[in-house]
Amino acid sequence: MLFNILIAIVISSISLVILMQTKNLSEKFNFFDNPASEVKKIHKYPISNIGGLSCLIPFLLSLIISFYLENYFSKKYIVIILISSFFYFFLGRYDDLKNISPNIKFVWFVFIFLFLYPFEPNLIIYDLKFKYIDTVIFLNNYSIYFTLFCLFIFYNSSNFIDGVNGLYASTIIFWIVALMFLIKAFSIIFIVVILSLLVFLYFNLKNKVFFGNSGNAFLTCFVGSAYIFSYNKFNNIYCDEILFLFLIPGLDTIRLILERLLKGKSPLEGDNRHLHHILLKISNNNKWAWIYNLFIILTPIFVLKILNNFYSAIIISIITYLFFVYLLPKKSKLN
Repeated sequence: MLFNILIAIVISSISLVILMQTKNLSEKFNFFDNPASEVKKIHKYPISNIGGLSCLIPFLLSLIISFYLENYFSKKYIVIILISSFFYFFLGRYDDLKNISPNIKFVWFVFIFLFLYPFEPNLIIYDLKFKYIDTVIFLNNYSIYFTLFCLFIFYNSSNFIDGVNGLYASTIIFWIVALMFLIKAFSIIFIVVILSLLVFLYFNLKNKVFFGNSGNAFLTCFVGSAYIFSYNKFNNIYCDEILFLFLIPGLDTIRLILERLLKGKSPLEGDNRHLHHILLKISNNNKWAWIYNLFIILTPIFVLKILNNFYSAIIISIITYLFFVYLLPKKSKLN
């Protein structure tokens, strides 16, 4: 454990070096987020989006080290994540530069998944084991399709929360820490990602750098795949626990898709109706919007653990989410 932490600190220092050179590197390689490119942008001037690169390099190094020194992740898994991370990073990078259509991103997402993930059996969800309702659902021939669906929803849900400084990095850190404690495994990959994100978080909260679609793409897919791999490898992690960890971003994604469809728009089209946009309008303060949003995301899993009842926890979580999305904005307008 101590050895892993020491190596992780050394590797993660690369993030600090990159982010301390943000201005020079961003100008040289055109790593900037232009607020005029999308309606959902809330910043007023171009800001560096080199944050993803600052996390990618330590992440890739940690994969290589884990390949030789650890046995938590299979070697096949590490190779798949190594290759897919390159693909997803450059897909996101191209999106940062050209703002490609959601349909094209979806096609590439499916292609990368089908091309790589089926080679590692532990990256496919074969059944749904529930802890709090004592049920097992076998997916049989629908396993690959269900896995693809889950990863795609998770990818979009995670992308949706990257709109307020601090929110994406702190949420990913929470999800990784939660996984580490659920499975009681402290892989060097997890520690490197957490430390790299903490470095990024420091600069991000100062509004100096964003993560960018390039960073979101590879890191979100890693977290999703790590949960699937761990779910298949260990017997002490259940799909209802995973569901409650990701419930609020998932609800926000479903709500936005339904609202867009009802308005005759593409369900993948960006807008400014995300939960963090609503909280930002209410609080009129980026840091408070970040804190409120993180609190709402954490609520379901803590409610589940306290009540120890699946149905009560999901009802309370949904009511909490709907309150912040629909009722609180109306109340704030009246005041």
